[in-house]
Amino acid sequence: MPGPDFESIKLQTENVYKTLVELANQLGFSEDQIDDVRTALLGDEPLYRIRGLKESLIEGRYALAYQLYSMHKYAEAEELFRWLCIYNAPYPPNWMALGACRQARGKFQEAMDAYQLAAIYGTLQDPAPFYYCGVCSIKLGQHDAAIAALEAAICIADPENLEHKTIADRAKVLLAAHTDGEEKD
Repeated sequence: MPGPDFESIKLQTENVYKTLVELANQLGFSEDQIDDVRTALLGDEPLYRIRGLKESLIEGRYALAYQLYSMHKYAEAEELFRWLCIYNAPYPPNWMALGACRQARGKFQEAMDAYQLAAIYGTLQDPAPFYYCGVCSIKLGQHDAAIAALEAAICIADPENLEHKTIADRAKVLLAAHTDGEEKD
């Protein structure tokens, strides 16, 4: 079974970094703030620390965004998670949550962008972003991308980790159903 295409992921990461800077621009960031975004993306410090924001603010926003998501207020939750992704980019759960909001709103390509960043910030060790990229690829009719993402989720999963095993099992079922469906066509 082939592993993930790391060159493709690297190229996609560079594109997502550009997207983050564009997003900061759209949110009305000043040039100094955009420079801080670039510094945060290239360094080890999240933007909220560079800007002097308190961790309690980040945690509070995450809790509110999660609550909005739980209430099916996906657009409002997406806005908060986007903010969190800029200010605390290295935290994969922000990207996963942003992807989930976008997926729930039918914005599958944008969801995959967020899941890909979750994978990268998670040092490509969590199968969940790959699994959800596979789900979105299926929704978009991208057969080859779906298979590659689901196979990557299975390949990356640590069989000793219960969460990983659960995701890998789901990926196997979805992969089998998706490839069986293709064979019948």
